[in-house]
Amino acid sequence: MPRRTNGSRGKGKTIIRVFCEGETEQAYTEFLKKQFADVAVIKYPKETGLFDEANNRFAKDPQYRDYAEVIDVALQDIDYKNRSCSIGIGIAKIKNRSNGYGSEAVRLILSYGFRFLPLERITANTADINIPCQSMLEHCGFKQEGRERKAMFLDGKWHDRYRFAILREEYETMC
Repeated sequence: MPRRTNGSRGKGKTIIRVFCEGETEQAYTEFLKKQFADVAVIKYPKETGLFDEANNRFAKDPQYRDYAEVIDVALQDIDYKNRSCSIGIGIAKIKNRSNGYGSEAVRLILSYGFRFLPLERITANTADINIPCQSMLEHCGFKQEGRERKAMFLDGKWHDRYRFAILREEYETMC
């Protein structure tokens, strides 16, 4: 299960730590804190240089690597004219996969994309061999729309790429 807060201010909410450097990113994080206060506690460090520091610690300290829980989820290639984008997600450690972290991160980013951006459609792509990701996307309301044959070369073999999408009205019926 995703890590939850224990304090009285955020009891039962997911903790999201945003690493940001610069005024624009910190202003965006403040916006997220206000908009998602009902579902998550969003924290960020106020000092700079954190990306380099975290990268150095990750590279040098095995104990730090053992406790780091990193999920990278983002809305990418936002097309405001057609009101669409794609979603990318990665979970750094295999042991942290299939524990609900990805589903929760995807639900939060869908909430942001459909509640606060003028998006009508969000897509995702995954390899045919990535069954857990396909299941997670379907669990989050995505529907498989297509398959690109032999579109990805992984580990010395060609694999199909599956395309998934969720529409605003589908998301709204889930809420």
